Amino acid sequence: MEPTCGRPLRLKFNNKTCQLYIADAYYGLMLVGPKGGKAKSLVTKAVGVPLRLTNSLDIN
Repeated sequence: MEPTCGRPLRLKFNNKTCQLYIADAYYGLMLVGPKGGKAKSLVTKAVGVPLRLTNSLDIN
């Protein structure tokens, strides 16, 4: 079930932009905008390698 639905491992909220960033074990880095809705994929690979078990992130 997780590969279908994803598994968010870390959430970070940007107070300046009101955006929610999601580090997901299966889908990489995702973003939900200030109006909500469905999360958008931002990054799924780094240097051609798929992100797996993305369990942390930092927002500047």
